[in-house]
Amino acid sequence: MTAARRFQTKLLLLALCAATVACDSNTSNVPQRPAPNVLLILADDLGFSDLGAYGSEIPTPNFDALAQSGTLLTNFYANATCAPSRSMLLSGMDSHAVGFGFNPSAASRLPILRGEAGYSGDWPAHINSFVSQFSEAGYYTFMAGKWHQGAAEIATPYARGFQKAFYLQDGGASHFADATGQTSTAPVATYYDEGTQVSALPENFYSSEFYVNKVMDYLDQRESDDARPFFGYLAFTAPHWPLQVPDAWLDRFAGVYDEGWETIRANRIESAKVLGLIPEDASIPPFPAALGSWSDLDAEQRQKEARRMELYAAMIAYMDAQLGRLVAHLKATGEYD
Repeated sequence: MTAARRFQTKLLLLALCAATVACDSNTSNVPQRPAPNVLLILADDLGFSDLGAYGSEIPTPNFDALAQSGTLLTNFYANATCAPSRSMLLSGMDSHAVGFGFNPSAASRLPILRGEAGYSGDWPAHINSFVSQFSEAGYYTFMAGKWHQGAAEIATPYARGFQKAFYLQDGGASHFADATGQTSTAPVATYYDEGTQVSALPENFYSSEFYVNKVMDYLDQRESDDARPFFGYLAFTAPHWPLQVPDAWLDRFAGVYDEGWETIRANRIESAKVLGLIPEDASIPPFPAALGSWSDLDAEQRQKEARRMELYAAMIAYMDAQLGRLVAHLKATGEYD
């Protein structure tokens, strides 16, 4: 996690559209709209102000375009950690009810909770995800990206309503083909493709690009006479650590963060005020003392931290570019609602 965003809150972005279609005998004479296509996009460890629509200096034109045509959330609840927040998003319930009272990786640090109700790290069989409801309503459902909702058979994407899935089972991994895991208990990342564990990723694998390619593949795999609407879940692993981008993007933000994190924070707050996301007279909390002041760092430390912020920004901008490819594909195929 980069120092520039440790004070940021987690953002869950619901993109394109989400709707429920229903009818009963009292509305039989009312013309019914076609069921909409739905795409849920989740970025991993993205800070609240890391998108241009929320005041960021990072160019994110494709996310911003979705925000401009939709609704921005400025006050909402989300769990502060990965697997619990995903369980809440997919179930609509408190994370403890779904077995994710903590991140599974925390089990070794909190052995007293291991095996306790609410801390199993796997979905209970009796709890559905909202994706199951889409599937039961006749939707074509698929996902690509990070799952992190348990390894048991009842916890797979297929058991939760997805008909097709390429997913990272773990909480994090290298964004490249080496598939290095993030913890000593999972030194090699575990990917599944259509229910089969992946033995090797393509040599040119980079997470954000590959996940978008998979989503487009799932859309294109349908038969020409398949008129079902779709529900897709695109769960990016960017910009989650490790900070990695394709070579061509390594220096896209060179020098942008040399002024330090306090300056970036102040600029983002002012931008958020201009955008109307923060009241002009809002009282802004002091900068967290635990993070330290930029002026207290020596030249080598500043260079290191600025470089981290550059790479983090590049990951977000690259992710946005991949989203742009997907939106263009949906528009070209007439499936962008």
